[in-house]
Amino acid sequence: MKKEMIIGGMVMIILIGIVSAGLMEYYGKIVQTFEILEPVVDEEWVFYASDGHPPGGTSRWNLSINDYVSKSTPASFSNGNSKLFISESLGVESFGNVNYNISLDIKSDNESGIVTSELWFVEGNSPYSEQIFVCSVNTTSPVYIREIHNISCSSNEVIGIDPNYRFALKLISNGQISYKIYMQGKTKVEVTKQ
Repeated sequence: MKKEMIIGGMVMIILIGIVSAGLMEYYGKIVQTFEILEPVVDEEWVFYASDGHPPGGTSRWNLSINDYVSKSTPASFSNGNSKLFISESLGVESFGNVNYNISLDIKSDNESGIVTSELWFVEGNSPYSEQIFVCSVNTTSPVYIREIHNISCSSNEVIGIDPNYRFALKLISNGQISYKIYMQGKTKVEVTKQ
């Protein structure tokens, strides 16, 4: 009787092992998927500061994609305030591993000073429901002389965005200085592959 119980126990263990092995073959597979975001910059994108106001008020200006609308009147900002240029929806799901070459057609009305250029991805209208900071860079504006300043920054990572996101250039004046930004195709952000 003891022998029969031992043999019965061993048969039971073997059967459990066979059934478990069969179930592992069916249910034991580990499946994992990965979403790989590739940069969308296959060709150059150019964002031009241009005429008109996007949704959100008159303190914001258009940032036209790969085309510009000439504007003869410059946009002015001063006293630590900012000027915001915003594009239409980008229609892409990722952006990155790129260089941002910023050209500012700018002059100061009263003294030389520093202008900070910030690049963002934004969603919605002001106030923006989502904001993703890209990069920031400073430049010094000359007094009374209109010059084009070329500055750049880069993004070494791919940023996942919603297709409704828009690209934004924010110019911030430092101090009590009055600036003028000219929008005749020379104030722009060129986006190129690294």
